[in-house]
Amino acid sequence: MKIQVGTAYYPEAWQKERIILDAALMKKAGITCVRLGEFAWSHMEKTDGIFDFQWLHDAVKIFAEYNIKTVMCTPSSAAPAWLCKKYPEVLRTGRTGEKAWFGVRDHTCYTSAIYRKYLVRLVRKMAEEFQNEENIIAWQIDNELGCSRFSECFCEECQNSFRRFLRKKFRSIENLNKCWATTFWSGEYTSWDEVELEGYGENMGAGRTLASAEFRSANGKDFLSIQAKEIRKRIPHAVIGTNNLTRYDRYEGFAGMDFAAEDFYPTAKTPAAEAVFRIDLYRGILPGKSPWMLETPPGPGAPLQDLTKLFFWLFAGHGYDHIFYFLWVNHPAGNEKTHKTVLTQYGQPGVLYERISSMIHEADKLLEGYDTLPQVESSTALVYDYHASWIYTMSFKGEEVAYTWQQRNLHEALFRTGYTPQILSSKHDFSPYKLVTIPLHAHVEKSFAEKLEKYVKEGGVVLMNGRSGMYDGYSKNLTESGPQHLKKLFGMEMHDGLEYASQGYMPDYPPACQHPGEKEKHHIVAEGNLNGKKVYGCADHWVAGIKLTTAEAPVKFRNSIYRGMPFLTVNRFGKGYAVYCAADMVDKELMREIVLYCESLAHLPEKNIPENVDISRRGKLLFVTNFNNKDITFPTEYKGKNKMGKALQKGCFKLKAWETAIIELI
Repeated sequence: MKIQVGTAYYPEAWQKERIILDAALMKKAGITCVRLGEFAWSHMEKTDGIFDFQWLHDAVKIFAEYNIKTVMCTPSSAAPAWLCKKYPEVLRTGRTGEKAWFGVRDHTCYTSAIYRKYLVRLVRKMAEEFQNEENIIAWQIDNELGCSRFSECFCEECQNSFRRFLRKKFRSIENLNKCWATTFWSGEYTSWDEVELEGYGENMGAGRTLASAEFRSANGKDFLSIQAKEIRKRIPHAVIGTNNLTRYDRYEGFAGMDFAAEDFYPTAKTPAAEAVFRIDLYRGILPGKSPWMLETPPGPGAPLQDLTKLFFWLFAGHGYDHIFYFLWVNHPAGNEKTHKTVLTQYGQPGVLYERISSMIHEADKLLEGYDTLPQVESSTALVYDYHASWIYTMSFKGEEVAYTWQQRNLHEALFRTGYTPQILSSKHDFSPYKLVTIPLHAHVEKSFAEKLEKYVKEGGVVLMNGRSGMYDGYSKNLTESGPQHLKKLFGMEMHDGLEYASQGYMPDYPPACQHPGEKEKHHIVAEGNLNGKKVYGCADHWVAGIKLTTAEAPVKFRNSIYRGMPFLTVNRFGKGYAVYCAADMVDKELMREIVLYCESLAHLPEKNIPENVDISRRGKLLFVTNFNNKDITFPTEYKGKNKMGKALQKGCFKLKAWETAIIELI
C-alpha cells in the first residue's frame, strides 16, 4: 500500500534542464505523480489549428525516466487570447451585458457552440497525441468547473439553450406557467422567448430560479462529458475525473467518472469539524472508490505551525489515496506567483521540501506490507440532495446561510459524538447505515418517502428537521400539511410554520443556551428530556406548529406562541424510529443532544470522544488526530500497537497538541 503523493507542475514555464532538475528532486522526495497541462492551451495551440505537443511529450518522458506518473489535464478553463479575440462571443456575458475579459481563467461560456467546437478539437488532438503514453495514469477534465470571478453567463446562446431545456421539460408555455405559478408579480409568460435565465442568489421567481440551477448543472455536466467522450473514444481504458465542482450537482457531475477529486486549502485556524466535513463531501460521491485530493497547500499553518503531516494523515484516514500539493514551484509571474510551494520561491529545496520528503518516506515505510486499505465504513449517513437544497437555498432569499449552517451543524454533531457520517445523495442505498440524517429536505419525492419507510420499518433511524417536505418539485408551496408523503412515517403533521430570525441574526447563530431563561426574550427556546437528561436550547430561522398523531414529543417549545407544543417528535415505525425537529436551525449543543438520542435509538454506544478529535478506521489501521493546541488524554477500548507515535498507552490515548497517531488494531 502506498499513498500516491503528487504535485501541480507547469512545464510550459521551464526549460528542459529545469524540468530534469525538478523531476530528480521530486523522486528524491518520494513524489510519484504530477499534474500537467491544466492551463496550457496557449502553449498547445499558439494559433488557430497550429498545435505543438512536443514540449509536453518531452515533459511526460522526463518524468517517466524518474518513475513519476502523469495526470494529464484538459485546459478548458483557460481559453487563449487568439480564440477570445477571434470569437468574442465565447466570453461570458453578465446579467447587465458586460463581457468577461481575457487574462484570467474560467472566462468562457460553457454553452457556446464555437467554444465547444474548438475545445473538442483540442481534446481530440490531446487524446490522439498521448493515447500511447503509458506513463499517463489518469486524465483530469477542466479545473474547478464553476469556480470563476465572473457570474453565470447570460449570453443569448445560454438563453436559447435554457429555453430548449424548458421546452423539453414542460412541453408547453401553459404548463410552465402552471408549474411555476407565475401569476405572482404579473409573471405569466405567453411565449418561450420571454423566459430568461436567473442568476445564483437573485431569487426573483422560485420556479425560474430552480430551473436555472438545474439547467446550469446539466450544462456543466455536459461540458465535462463531451471532453471525457473524446478521450474514451481513443483511450477506452483511461481513468477520468475532475476536481472541486462548484454550485453543481456533484453526484450527477461525477456520474460515469472514475474518481471524484477535492481541492481543499486548510489553515491552522480551520476547525476540526469543518475540515472533516470538507473532505467527507467527496468521500461519498462515488461509494467504494477512493476520492482524490488534487489540490492542497504544502505547509498549512506554516511558518508558525506546519500542519502538513496532520492533514496528510487526515486525508489518508478518510480514504484519500492520491494527495497532490499545489504547487511545486512558483511560476515566474501571474496571479499565483506568491502561492506557498514545495520548493522555495527561488526553486531550491527548503524547509517545506525537507518536511514533505520526510513525511512521504515515513508514510511509505509505515504502509509497507499492507494491501490496499478499504474505504472508511460509517454507521451514520447525512443526505445531501442538490435538487432539494436548491429549492430551499435558491427559492428564498438568504436561505443559503441557514441551509449550509444546519447541514454542517448536523455533520458536526455526528462528528463530535464519534460517528462521522457518510455524505450521500438521496438515491444511494441506506441499508448499511443505522442512522440517516436529512437536513432541510424541502421537497420529498414519493419514491424517496417510500424508501425511507422501508428503511425505518426494517430497523433504521431517520432524523429530519425544518421545512422538509413542505414544497413541490417546482418549489411551490404545498396545498396540504407537511411533511408531504411522510406524515405516517413521522406520526405527525406540520399544520403551521412561521419565519423567524432572532435579533442580531448572523451566520453563526443561533447561540447555545446556557439556561432556558437566558435567551427567552430574544430567542425561541425548547426544553425536554432525552436519554434521562434534561436538555434545552435555541431554535431559529423557521419553526413549525406540530400536531401529533402517533408520535411522542420528548422536547417541547418553552416560549413563543408555540409554547407547550412539540419541538422534537419521535415515532416508532416498524422496527425503527422516525425523529423530527421543528426548526430550520438548532443550536449546536441541543443538536448534539438530539443526535445522541437518535444514536441511542439506533443502538449505537456512546463513545465520549474529546472535542476536536477525529478517529477514522480503514481496515486494521486506526487514525487518531488531535486538533487541539494542547495535549489530551482519554480512555479507549481499542487495542493494538502503535505504528506512528506512542499514543496508545494502557487503555488510554495520549496525544500531543496537533498530533496524529496511527494504530494497528488487533
